[in-house]
Amino acid sequence: DSKSLKNANSRRLIPVHPTLIQLGLIDWRDRLEAEGFDRLFPELSHHDIKGYSKDAVKWFSRFLAGLGFPRDNRRTFHSFRHGFSSQCANKLQVSEAVLSQLTGHKRGDSTLMTVYRKDVVPDVLVETIKAVSFNLPPVASFDLDAGVKAIRDATRRKRSK
Repeated sequence: DSKSLKNANSRRLIPVHPTLIQLGLIDWRDRLEAEGFDRLFPELSHHDIKGYSKDAVKWFSRFLAGLGFPRDNRRTFHSFRHGFSSQCANKLQVSEAVLSQLTGHKRGDSTLMTVYRKDVVPDVLVETIKAVSFNLPPVASFDLDAGVKAIRDATRRKRSK
């Protein structure tokens, strides 16, 4: 099985931002499941070292280059994680315990934090996720039928390689 976790803290419940729900992410997940897919991005191939991120990272790098961004390791696919963490820590003053749980990082070095501390309750995580905002321009809702067609085409091309 190609599904694996980096560490015990990687297995976590993460609330979905309300904007993503409005745009149809949950509907998309349900549609994929109904179509027989078991992953949110079934078109991505698994790489032995880089997991499923390799193709997404390559696509994003090409996308940024097309927008004129230099390849200087300052703006990368991983920048999303940094941006989220920075906003939570600096702007929203989210505790390290909550941020560690949301990002799947180690929850501290002491026995108290790694053994005895329980996860933050989902309601706190939901409120934290709701507070995250990047003031992005409006995005169109997802077209489920077109998405399934694109996934079928991508997986067909992947199998024919």
